[in-house]
Amino acid sequence: MERSGSAISDGALALRISSESVLSPEAEQELCARFARRIRAYGLRHLGSGSEADDLVQRVLLLVLTKLRHGEVREPEHIASFVLGSARLIAKEMLRRRAREVVLPEEEQSLEPAVSAVEPLDRERLVGCLQRLAERERSVIVRSFFEGANAGEIAAPLGMQSGHVRVVRHRALMSLRACLEQGEGGAA
Repeated sequence: MERSGSAISDGALALRISSESVLSPEAEQELCARFARRIRAYGLRHLGSGSEADDLVQRVLLLVLTKLRHGEVREPEHIASFVLGSARLIAKEMLRRRAREVVLPEEEQSLEPAVSAVEPLDRERLVGCLQRLAERERSVIVRSFFEGANAGEIAAPLGMQSGHVRVVRHRALMSLRACLEQGEGGAA
């Protein structure tokens, strides 16, 4: 496909960049000039922001030139398809990143209301609930949370595997939670 004002096609230009052992700044500038507006238009359509569209142009052209310089473009004669495909992939990645960076409204950013809404723990009820646990479960909970021991440190003295300690701890915590929520753990 011949370009008006230029005697060389996009594919031939890409072949020139990828086949020359010495960098060809003129060919690279020409390729960038040909595709920059198209990439920016794609970015504006799919990203909606001028600055993000400009970032897309820069990232795509950098990728395309790097791949061409290293001979990693399989079909340089179809460079337009490679550029568009790269723009699609990079734009999708930019949208995914934007979605992960969702900012909460100002009133939801403060942790103060959440912290003040937590009820203080009734120690007597907790002691009663702990006493209702089986000896092994109580040992695992006490060593985990009061002594700060990890599953491996707890497992050896109890003759257990560390994976089994984690299961016992999980089940014991579920029992404690149920007991505390029901208020059944009064002084025994």
